[in-house]
Amino acid sequence: MNRLGQHRDEYLTVRRALGYKLVGEAQLLAGFVAFAEAAGATAVTTDLAVAWTTTTTNASAVYLARRMRAVRSFARYLHSLDPATEIPPVDLFPSRKYRPTPYLYSDAEVAALMAAAGELTQPLRAATFETLIGLLAATGMRISEAMRLDRDDLDRVNALLIVRDSKYGKSREVLLHPSTVKALTRYADRRDRLSPCPSAPSFFVSMRGTRLLHETVQPTFRRLFRRVGLKPRSPSCRPRIHSFR
Repeated sequence: MNRLGQHRDEYLTVRRALGYKLVGEAQLLAGFVAFAEAAGATAVTTDLAVAWTTTTTNASAVYLARRMRAVRSFARYLHSLDPATEIPPVDLFPSRKYRPTPYLYSDAEVAALMAAAGELTQPLRAATFETLIGLLAATGMRISEAMRLDRDDLDRVNALLIVRDSKYGKSREVLLHPSTVKALTRYADRRDRLSPCPSAPSFFVSMRGTRLLHETVQPTFRRLFRRVGLKPRSPSCRPRIHSFR
């Protein structure tokens, strides 16, 4: 790991200690540090930040602003350690307020997505995504919350889920309909048969018995959206996992 990589890890550790999760920002900074390393750069400069920000193709202005914002925040941290670090000006790829229009799924669309998930080739993968979609639709949980669930977080007796350390570090209980408890129990039984020795205590598991990751969940959801023929209702209203909220 180069020096920028070490500083990135330290930066993320400091900010996470303050309560920030930084999942997306960590991924962006990993890409930026890899880009800097490939370019032979050992320090952050404005030109380097601009070059990396614009490497992505067909990106929206909002996404470009997000990429630059991640580097700018990292550069401010580095500047406190090395005054030679350049902090990109705020007028470069300025942030714009943007809130996408929620895509409200109909009951028929949810059923179609679950049916398509159930037809995935691997039995465990099919069961996982079919149940995951149903849980999101029934509870409005965030996808990250569902992925973080552990087996002990399901209280079948009291029909609730314990969502731990969610947004702003808060935890809460989610009441479940009896049909949802039944579906989760059915999934758990099948999961244990298909993955008897998982490597993680997570409720939802991958085919390798590990916790689900955004890098695999998001592309699978997009394939399911396309398979059932869901289309954007407008440029700002597209089917997204987060729309189950």
